[in-house]
Amino acid sequence: TCTGTGWNRVCTTTTSPATYASIASWGGCVESRPYPYNIQDTAASTATPATLFVPMFAPDETDNNDGSWRPAYSNWHVDMSTGTDAERQRYMPKYFSPGTGVTPAYGMDAGPNTSCTTTAITPLTDVSTTAGASAVKTAIDAMVDVGATNVPEGMAWGWRTLSSTAPFT
Repeated sequence: TCTGTGWNRVCTTTTSPATYASIASWGGCVESRPYPYNIQDTAASTATPATLFVPMFAPDETDNNDGSWRPAYSNWHVDMSTGTDAERQRYMPKYFSPGTGVTPAYGMDAGPNTSCTTTAITPLTDVSTTAGASAVKTAIDAMVDVGATNVPEGMAWGWRTLSSTAPFT
């Protein structure tokens, strides 16, 4: 069953009542669009699927069976307990029967939003006012370098915030 149109189209199956709301809500990150749309302001169109903005979904990864005290990978569902790491990773039923908790990889965030740690953008703000200037300075001061910047795509996202096309309209 699909609802919505254009870039806001969401489809669900009728055979799976799975929900991950108990684990995490969508963090707001999207996958990079395929080239050349990743660095263009081309409007999203269902007629050209490569132009769509696809929500990021980090897969549940199997933990190493190395006997260590810590989980090695993002783990947000109990994996099947037998088989090789590759077999457990390919075990698709885990996505249709969500677990109740999240076990983050050591030193990392967890769940389907793994690596989606960027703070939401600050809306265009009138910096000629004290409150506006303060809000922008606070947002800049709160930025944290994580070393994962893709400069051309970052420029394209800045361009999209000023554009009259989705996803910021």
